[in-house]
Order: sequence, then structure tokens, then C-alpha cells
Amino acid sequence: MTPILEARNLRHVYQIRRGLLGRSTPLNALNDVSLSINPGEILGVVGESGCGKSTLARILLGLETPTSGEVHLDGKPISHYARKERSLAIQPVFQDPFGSLNPSMSVQDLIALPLHIHNIGTRQERQKRVATMADQVGLPRRALAANPGQLSGGQRQRVAIARALISDPKLVICDEPTSALDVSVQAQILNLLLDLRAEHGIAMLFISHNLSVIQHMADRMMVMYLGHVVEAGKTHDVFTHARHPYTAVLRDAVFTPDDDHGVPDLGLRGNFPNAMNMPSGCTFHPRCPVARPECAVRKPALEAGATPDHVSACLFPLTASSEEAAPA
Repeated sequence: MTPILEARNLRHVYQIRRGLLGRSTPLNALNDVSLSINPGEILGVVGESGCGKSTLARILLGLETPTSGEVHLDGKPISHYARKERSLAIQPVFQDPFGSLNPSMSVQDLIALPLHIHNIGTRQERQKRVATMADQVGLPRRALAANPGQLSGGQRQRVAIARALISDPKLVICDEPTSALDVSVQAQILNLLLDLRAEHGIAMLFISHNLSVIQHMADRMMVMYLGHVVEAGKTHDVFTHARHPYTAVLRDAVFTPDDDHGVPDLGLRGNFPNAMNMPSGCTFHPRCPVARPECAVRKPALEAGATPDHVSACLFPLTASSEEAAPA
């Protein structure tokens, strides 16, 4: 099976300049990140803010060009596609539904926008298609005449989802699509996305800081920390038999419904490192609850555990039975 989307060895460096005459300092946002997404599959990406999730999404959408590495769409380099052709195949759903919707446009026109851009259908056919899509995402027909400011947060995200799906893309990239919503609405949107995946057969890249959301949504998942993939595999395997300490910490984190829409209390020592001053050895070792002296010296590579498709980057991976650090 040819993946819909495949990324190979992505690396992305931002040059941060301090002051008008200051020397630029490299910020390593992505470090050797590879992934593939098959037709109809949901790949989850999880990690704290600053781990590189959104940079990855922007590169896969073609909004940024990686410093090195390749992205292939249907087996061809994504650079070979024209911008309109690429946007027909890949559509985004962003975190802030209000910020991604033009407040001066009606909901009808917002959902129909991709059809206009790609000259799909007559005006009557577009109106019919918008009405059908509104029904599928649970949006009342009367809302089509409104503008985004007249809708609730959950309704605005339904508009964003309808707009993303209206042109029948092959892949939808969802970047924290529920984190800006009330807890009572989040489950509705997540289940809606699963229903639409089943109905339309679309593939998704689903980004979240909440591992329980990824467990609910994704077939496979990858855990990112400071621009690195530290664990990846089938969601059930990674969640039940975490091999990397960071994955276990994310899984056991306490999420609060009122603080920043679910920012986890990870209970880790120290602060999140500065990406412009990477730690030596394993990037997680300054915060790792089971770090050993060797972790500050040696950089771990992604290696398979009990199954070839479950990989982790840890010198002393957790065992499946005890989840205590044990030598590889």
C-alpha cells in the first residue's frame, strides 16, 4: 500500500535574531522526523507545547519548507505539486476556529470556498453540496446564513471541518482541533471526526498534547519531545506498553479542564529545555525521572522493541510488565 503522505528525515531550523544587530541563533524545531500515513488511517502526534508538532503540520501542509528532508504525496515529492493541487489533496483544521474563519463571510460562503477556488460544480451544485455537508457535521441549515461571530465555538469548529471536507481531500491535518473548546463540546467534535473518517474514508494527522485524546482517535501514534520522535507504534501498544519514560509521563498526566484548556501537570523535575540550547545526550534526560549518568552522554536512536513497528529512543527503555527502567 502506497502511503498518502510520507515524510523522510525532516529537519527544520529557525534562525532567531535578538535585537537589530544581534547574531542569529539556530532553534532546532524538528530533528530527523519521519512518518507515513496510509489511506483511511489516523496518525496521532502528541507532545508538550514546543515539541515541534505545529511546525511539522505546517511543513506537511506546504506552508513552510523544511531545512532538509523530503515530503511525498501519493509517492511524488510534494514540491512537484502546484499549490492549488496540493490544497485539493490536503486540508487543515486548526486549533482556533474563529481565527481561521473570515468574520465578514457567511457560513455558506466559507464552507463553499474550496469549491470556488478549485472551480468545482455550478452555483446550484455547490449550494446543494454545502447543505449536505452541513447536515453531516451537525450544523443547522439556518446557520448557513450567519457569520462566524454569531456561532458558538463548537459550531465554528464544525464549519471549519465542513470546509476542510467539502472538496473531498485525501488527508486532513487536525492541529489541536478541540483544545480551544469547552470540555462539554470536545467529545462531540472528536466523535464527529471519527464518524466522518468512517463515512468518507479520509486519512488524518491528528495533533494533540493530550495522550488520552490520541488514544481515542488514532490508529497509530508518535510521541515528540523537543523536535525528536521518542516513541511510535500502534496506539494500543504505545499506550499500554510505553517504552519511553516521557510517554509514560504523558499517559499518567493529570489534565485540568479549566487551566489553558487542558495543559497537563506532568510532575517532571526542571523546566522544558530551550531549543536553542539543546541538552547533551538524550534531550529528555534533564527531566527524566529514571535518567542515569549515561543518558547525559549518549544520544539514543529509535529502536524496535517486542514488535518491529513499536519503536522508542531510550537507552534504558521501560519494560512492558513493570514499566521500570531496564537496560535494553
